[in-house]
Amino acid sequence: MDIFMAKQMRVVCRLVLIQMLLLTISFPGFAEETESHFKVLEIKEQMYAGSPAVAVLLSQALDPTIRHDRHLRISDVRKMLKSVWVLSEDGHTLYYPHVKPESEYSVTVLPSLKSAQDQELGTRVSEVVKTRKMPAGVSFASNGFVLPSKLSDGLPVVTVNVEEVFIEFFRLHDQGLIDFVNWSSLSGKKSAYRLRQLGSKYGDLVYSGRFDLHAPDNRRVIRNIGVQDIDALSQPGVYVAVLRQPGQYEYQYSCAYFLVTDIGLQVRVYADEIMVIASSIKTGKPLQGVELSFVDKESRVVLKGTTDSQGLFAYTGTNIDSFRVLKVIASSQVGVLPLQTSALDLSGFDITGRDFQPREVFLYSPRDLYRPGEQMIISALFRDYDGRPLPDLPLHVSLIRPDNKELRSFSWHPRELNATGINYYQKTIHIPSTAQTGKWRVEVKGDPAASVSVGSYSFHVEEFVPERMKLQLTSPKDLLHGKGPWPIEARGTYLYGAPADNNEIETRIFVRASRHPFPDLKDFEFGLEEEKHYSDTWKKNAKHLDKQGKADLSIENHWTNLKSPMAVHATVSLLESGGRPVKRTITRTFFPANELVGIRKLFEQDTLGPGPVGFEVVNVDRQGNFIPAENLVLDIIKQDREYFWEYSEEKGWTREYTEKNSVLRSETVQFDGQKPLNYTVRLERGRYLLRVKNLSTGQMTTTRFRVGFWWGGADETDGAHPEKVMLQLDQPAYQPGDRIELTVTPPHSGQALITVESDTTLWSRRTHVSDQGTVLEIPVSADWNRHDMYISAVVFRPCNAPEKIGPNRAVGVIHLPLQRSRRKLEVNIDAPDKVSPQDTLPVHIQVKGQGQKAFVTLAAVDVGVLNITDMKTPQPYAWFFTPRRYDVLWYDMYGKIIEMMEGEAATVTFGGDKDMRPGGKRPETKVEIVSLFKGPVELSEQGEARIDLHLPYFNGRLRLMAVAFSKNDYGSAHGQVQVTAPLVTQLSTPRFLAAGDSSQLTLDIHNLSGRERMIEL
Repeated sequence: MDIFMAKQMRVVCRLVLIQMLLLTISFPGFAEETESHFKVLEIKEQMYAGSPAVAVLLSQALDPTIRHDRHLRISDVRKMLKSVWVLSEDGHTLYYPHVKPESEYSVTVLPSLKSAQDQELGTRVSEVVKTRKMPAGVSFASNGFVLPSKLSDGLPVVTVNVEEVFIEFFRLHDQGLIDFVNWSSLSGKKSAYRLRQLGSKYGDLVYSGRFDLHAPDNRRVIRNIGVQDIDALSQPGVYVAVLRQPGQYEYQYSCAYFLVTDIGLQVRVYADEIMVIASSIKTGKPLQGVELSFVDKESRVVLKGTTDSQGLFAYTGTNIDSFRVLKVIASSQVGVLPLQTSALDLSGFDITGRDFQPREVFLYSPRDLYRPGEQMIISALFRDYDGRPLPDLPLHVSLIRPDNKELRSFSWHPRELNATGINYYQKTIHIPSTAQTGKWRVEVKGDPAASVSVGSYSFHVEEFVPERMKLQLTSPKDLLHGKGPWPIEARGTYLYGAPADNNEIETRIFVRASRHPFPDLKDFEFGLEEEKHYSDTWKKNAKHLDKQGKADLSIENHWTNLKSPMAVHATVSLLESGGRPVKRTITRTFFPANELVGIRKLFEQDTLGPGPVGFEVVNVDRQGNFIPAENLVLDIIKQDREYFWEYSEEKGWTREYTEKNSVLRSETVQFDGQKPLNYTVRLERGRYLLRVKNLSTGQMTTTRFRVGFWWGGADETDGAHPEKVMLQLDQPAYQPGDRIELTVTPPHSGQALITVESDTTLWSRRTHVSDQGTVLEIPVSADWNRHDMYISAVVFRPCNAPEKIGPNRAVGVIHLPLQRSRRKLEVNIDAPDKVSPQDTLPVHIQVKGQGQKAFVTLAAVDVGVLNITDMKTPQPYAWFFTPRRYDVLWYDMYGKIIEMMEGEAATVTFGGDKDMRPGGKRPETKVEIVSLFKGPVELSEQGEARIDLHLPYFNGRLRLMAVAFSKNDYGSAHGQVQVTAPLVTQLSTPRFLAAGDSSQLTLDIHNLSGRERMIEL
């Protein structure tokens, strides 16, 4: 009996231990501890100092003050090798360098290996590593063409297992700059045929030589060709270097373009003006007295000039489009800048808007949706670029179909009003009954022969039926979190006021990843890379509204297990009795935790060269507010891909890959909650993942990026991609006489050029700015009255040759807003909340702020029509004074500077109108559209007007839209009026029927009289 009890006790103890172990493993804290346990992540081949090496990647850093060789064993197929390992800078990787290509190595890590945290490995880890083949190859190593004078070691060449090269140098003629050079892609190879043309037509061979590269075996190294030490290359000009291996003759050869100079060039092209900025590459300071020559496509010099004391030159003329290349010379140095390549990408700045026009027309209509056969009333105000009056002129109007063909045109004259300078136009346009459906537009020109219109109004022509109902969706939850469902209240009413009782609603849910959930942190990413393309959708069972037209919806939570923010959309369709839906969507953001970590890349994707890689990291709450975090773990993960070909009957041969991830660097930091945390790490070319984890919450964000990708041996990335300069204004708007206090905060200190620009340079100043921020004063001139004015800044980073920091520039652009609030009219509409059909609707309009004679137009349109296109009330004030597009093109050569690369010098060994509805009668649908328009009506001296609208028989809601204007001032307002009969009947009929079909008609009857009524049908 005791023996049985003892056995039973042992079984129970084992079960308890198993349960405790399972509980421990499932506890989140244990997972964290396991993840940080010291272990070998991977043993594989990696490059070290340009040579293949065996790498042991570890989860924790090792102590760099001691040797770890005795804890590792390595052997090849013949013998045990001497264990001499090199520790990486971050302490996470041990390298066994100088292994041979196409060889096999056996590696063992002993359990005695200890981390810097004094954790012992504990287990023996062994792996066999097979090294790859290293084929011989040589090419130029940069996509640039500018070698900074006295700052560069030469023209870099990358070589693997090639001992020497033969290079020919050609100096290009002006015609060669135009026809031979592909300025958009300076790297790569040229065919033997094109190179024969180079020597006979586009340039002169000035030097050729054989260069010993002193390249070690099986190692990728950079060698610099010292072109600055070759006398034959000292004459100013652009050179082409053609490289080949001695004794080898191929179809194509690696080429590089270069010139040696300290002249940094930037060009800005305006509508009829061009400005050149010349600065020292070494210091960023202005260069005075630089001689400029602009060359056309025939290599003719069409313009010459000289820079002033600020390094600037400006020219105004109509022949700017003919300029192809800018050539400059100062003392014994030259510079070249092509002007027909892609301009600098400034899309990261808020510079969008419509194009500037000296004369503009504000066009508006009661609605932007019409049926074929209807009449459209369109109005216009003709003004200058600042909303000021112009002389009365006839305008030329074209009605353009969706296929971009003109249907008709006419001359448009202003209405005669009891005031001068109003320039108000009005026209009724008949839309043909056979009009094709789609997006139409009215285009207005001041001159029929002009190529650009001064105004355009787009509208839709469709076979539509107005909506009869209104659907409102509300939720008590402003955001989603946790495991519960999402409650939504749907409320449906007919536009004439009756509840949509017993009407059916259908609901469909869409869930999409939301990587940028906070508008104020739009450049920061939140969530996991593997969930960035997540999407899901499902449909709920239909249900009916209650007698009050309400329904409570409970959306099942299918997103609670996701680890990233999600945008959850609920699209609800309210069905009319005849089955036609009215759709509305409500959206909420799901947050997986109370706190989130975010990452901002301080670079553009695919423009990143090897070297420093910068990020900003934040920790925020669900409103996007910064929250301090004690333990943020930042991991840089290398993602190595091994590609292979795979065949399947469905796809045939496809290129697939396997991916291995290894942690290269890991560190724990604190976030103070005050400003984004800067994180910079130096990386070689490859694919990477940055993972940021908050140890306190377990929340993670990951982002992928690539460093230093190449094609044909040369980097195609722009190593000098412009960084951003932060510009901040001290006021929301300015007027003449004000002084702007502009705060300039660049990523690096340096010489800066600050400019105010529109279609020309209005103001400029050269000054030094600090990376801690510099405040500058800009006086606002009386003639600054355009709305395409922007303040721009370019800050030049000086060169630091010992640190191998190349020159660059940072750029900032911000709109300069003008004070125009005094020209805004305050418009108020006073009308009854409810009227009956066929009544007269009295509308009182009050306008405040008018200083001269003013007029108003009034439209009353069925809300059921406006809701289809979500049309907004016309707003002339916002239209006239909104920012215009920044229409300046930037070109510079800073993106084409040849990078400063570590490498030894190579030595020279020797070398001296048809109907759109054919085929039958169109179906006839009788639809009554309520769209009333009155005006222009002159306001009294007190700014008042009464307008009576005679309503047809109609039940629904009308939107009242008032547009007020004088010669210089503008305003608008809107309101709604419910139109309801005591008894409302609505008949729903099918949209179309075929011969022999049968159908049902649906009749809706609503008694809104407040008393019982007997109805006979």
